[in-house]
Amino acid sequence: GSGELTLNFEYRRTVLSLHWTAVQLVAFSDISAIRPGGSSLNKLFNNQNIYSSAGAGIRIHLFDFYNVIFRLDYGINIKNPERGGIVIGMNQYF
Repeated sequence: GSGELTLNFEYRRTVLSLHWTAVQLVAFSDISAIRPGGSSLNKLFNNQNIYSSAGAGIRIHLFDFYNVIFRLDYGINIKNPERGGIVIGMNQYF
């Protein structure tokens, strides 16, 4: 198997808060160490297996619909800024 260690830092700011919904803006940074499957544990912290990304997004909380959370994020790889993309999710807190 493989292994992963991730640190996630987020700053959230609520820009709209109503009885049934809230909208938050988010800035984030992630640092991950990912061990390739079948390799030794010390490969987890090998420089080529450490990834870092940063980005921003929006969260829409719908309280009346079972606390559904919609998210839309855009992030880039800090080591390789050409690699980045959009993440769309539902009911994910981070």
